[in-house]
Amino acid sequence: MLAWLCCVGSAAPPRAGEGDRIRITRPAPAAATRRPRGQAATEDGAQIAASLDLGETKQKPSFPAGAVEQTAAVFAALAAAPGPRDAKALAAEFRRTKTTEKKVAEVLASLARLGYVATADGVHYALRRVA
Repeated sequence: MLAWLCCVGSAAPPRAGEGDRIRITRPAPAAATRRPRGQAATEDGAQIAASLDLGETKQKPSFPAGAVEQTAAVFAALAAAPGPRDAKALAAEFRRTKTTEKKVAEVLASLARLGYVATADGVHYALRRVA
């Protein structure tokens, strides 16, 4: 009787023959009735599998704020370029802001003045090739 009073509300009363054992009754967990995450819907008991290839979406890096980092970013972009590039084409490799193209043009102009990049027309720049 004491076992039955202790478990009122949270457990069922002991059955005959179970002695002092308390049988806890609880509803089935909700997760058991739902599909696990990532599992495809089933049709007639068979699993349906479908692949969806979205490809890798690569985010463009932001243009650095510091002068040293900006210079390094422009050098890296010029090194990866197959040929001479203008400021607009180099700025397109970075996340666009209002001043990205202007900053890239300023870095290119200063690198050209220092002799690190070559330009024939003052618009298209390439890394200086040393023999």
